[in-house]
Amino acid sequence: MKSSRSVVGGCVSYCPLDPRLKTGVCARIFIKYLRKAAAIAESEGDTRVGEEHVRAAQSEAERELIIEGMEQLTTQGHLALAAVTILELGGSSGIRTRDVYDVYTSLSDHIGADRLAQRRMRDHLIELDMLSIIRARKSASGSVGGEAYTFELRVEPSTAIEVLEAVSRFESVEFNELAKSWLNEQQTLN
Repeated sequence: MKSSRSVVGGCVSYCPLDPRLKTGVCARIFIKYLRKAAAIAESEGDTRVGEEHVRAAQSEAERELIIEGMEQLTTQGHLALAAVTILELGGSSGIRTRDVYDVYTSLSDHIGADRLAQRRMRDHLIELDMLSIIRARKSASGSVGGEAYTFELRVEPSTAIEVLEAVSRFESVEFNELAKSWLNEQQTLN
């Protein structure tokens, strides 16, 4: 996000520039960040709110928005997120769609959810990218000469797990155990 900053009377103000500004929401965003920044400054024992407090408040607010986005996902979105999370916990990086799909199908069976075709599941992964929950990278090295995607979390795995464990269908999912199991299975294949 771009920003505009100004120093007025020793108080640093910081207002993120995003599409909401065109609709006049800037003042509300600013007040929200300033309240959070004041709480952060107070908790750190500072008597003045500085830019570092406002930046920390912005990061916290953005994190809260991402968590809210994760909470509002459909079951299929949660399954896609859970699959990427398990693969990352298992030490994978540059996770390919087919690996996500393998874990996704196991999880779907585990929680009793319908399975989607791999292409449709990938659409959910792309949606997670648009929500800044995961990062999708496209390359031209697909198995049939088409596009291939790799995925990685943009959030901490612990944050994703915390949100997923709050979803009733995922209460029985042991993320760390599944990650270890997947890692062992991959080591056996190699």
